[in-house]
Amino acid sequence: MRVKLPALAWFGMLYAVAILLALAVPPTAMTLHNLGVTVPIYKLIVFTVLIPYGLVWAMAFYAYDKLQAYQQTIAKTAEGKGYGSIVRGLRVLAWGLILSAILSMLLNLIAHFAPEFDGAQTVISRYVSLIVTGAAFILIQDGTYALVKTVGARWTNTGIRMMIIISTVIGTFFLKLVSDNQSGQTNPYHLSFPILLVTVIIPYICIWAIGITCAYDIRVYARKSHGVLYKRALDLFSGGLALVILASVASQYITAAFMHQGGFSLGALLILVYALLVVEAAGLGLVATGAKQLKRIEDV
Repeated sequence: MRVKLPALAWFGMLYAVAILLALAVPPTAMTLHNLGVTVPIYKLIVFTVLIPYGLVWAMAFYAYDKLQAYQQTIAKTAEGKGYGSIVRGLRVLAWGLILSAILSMLLNLIAHFAPEFDGAQTVISRYVSLIVTGAAFILIQDGTYALVKTVGARWTNTGIRMMIIISTVIGTFFLKLVSDNQSGQTNPYHLSFPILLVTVIIPYICIWAIGITCAYDIRVYARKSHGVLYKRALDLFSGGLALVILASVASQYITAAFMHQGGFSLGALLILVYALLVVEAAGLGLVATGAKQLKRIEDV
């Protein structure tokens, strides 16, 4: 007999593994140098980081589980396909975030015993994170686009222009910050600039642009929907999904561009990242709440 574990049970087991690895794996000399901290301070940072990250991971598992329960009730409707793609995107995000963190810790352990592997583990961790986020956002975008089509909504010229402006500004500043890091005394990315540009900078900018369009799509869809109770539930769902995407974009932007900038306070950056993670967790909570309300409406 096959036993199917609840989503939060899987999270609990994976989170326990992450905690054990995070506290047990010693930092590499390069990590301490980049952060400018001692081993005890590093352990304290790791412990504090686990709290907001754990909150995000837990809410990600909870959100996709609740949205999946709703999607199953409307699977044969026109909107079922769109919600199904969003569920898959959130599932990839939930599993991918925590598994990529565990993988990063394991690679860090290898680098501790083989210092020459430090650069490789940094590159691998960054690419895995990029792939996870990209896959999740693409699936979510497929879903939000399908939902917009079901209500016959269209983007306005103002909306299109705003998306272009926001993506251009984010991309330009990101390119400038990464370029400044690359030209400094150390190379935190362990890649030549042409490779970094093609395989990291451009993909990140594309993924963030996709995320921004997802947030816009879901707001357009919510505004075009009918029914007071349904609209309220959709407002929670769409607002939460927009928060998740925008907070995820912002936190990735900061960690990728600012974490190795010597002119910025590590403490201030960590506080900002923690705040964004809490916002992301709150967004996932709204997604779950909206999905629960949508399911209750369908069950009536």
